[in-house]
Amino acid sequence: MASSASSSLRRDGPPDSPGGAAEQHPLPLEIHALKLHAQLCERSLTNTPGSATVVCREKEGPLPRSNRQIRKLGLAGLLFCGALIAAAPAAGQTESTTTLPPGAPEGAPPPPGTGATILADGKASIPAGAPAAVVRAIQAANRIHRRTYIWGGGHLSFKAKGYDCSGAVSYVLHAAGLLSSPLVSGQLAFWGMPGMGTWITVFANKVHTYMYIAGLRYDTSPRGETVDQGRGPRWRFTLRTGAGFAVRHYPGL
Repeated sequence: MASSASSSLRRDGPPDSPGGAAEQHPLPLEIHALKLHAQLCERSLTNTPGSATVVCREKEGPLPRSNRQIRKLGLAGLLFCGALIAAAPAAGQTESTTTLPPGAPEGAPPPPGTGATILADGKASIPAGAPAAVVRAIQAANRIHRRTYIWGGGHLSFKAKGYDCSGAVSYVLHAAGLLSSPLVSGQLAFWGMPGMGTWITVFANKVHTYMYIAGLRYDTSPRGETVDQGRGPRWRFTLRTGAGFAVRHYPGL
């Protein structure tokens, strides 16, 4: 007696890029049921002595219990298909689907080749090809670098003996021509446009604000720092995650 078994499994292509269709809809799977075919052979009842007539026909349905090997093969195929169905939702996910706000892990150094670098005196270099507004922003940040941290500093006037977080960010944005009057951190959370900028990005919430300029972090807080520079306007040697902050940029920058 001969037998055959067939099965087919189809899956959509590889996941799209982050945010694409593959993240929004799990990969569809279509499982075609296994159909087992067997030949059933019968002997004619009208045989003559010394001869017999045997007629075989194909019959669809379960195989005889005696054919255990093919039964096991069919069962293994069904288990394999079930495992693929269970794994399908995870197949459309990647590390890029994380809900963390943009930014490098806290304490990580800026990625190489981003433009500006921190010089020996703690000030930042001006990268070649930087837009004029970025040049003015870096120059302004360098001018108040190492100033004392003073709560409320930089809000009555852009020029002050010391600055708090929003006073320092406001001073730099004003010098770059991107802000007309000082803002507190909660107001800076609505400055400009949402999202990361190419050259200048502001991170702000109700209690704190800092910024990235040409790939470097400018912040009055030493959080995540491995080098103790104290509080006040400083170019920091590490980045922050941006978790819990509104991320803003100026159009074109």
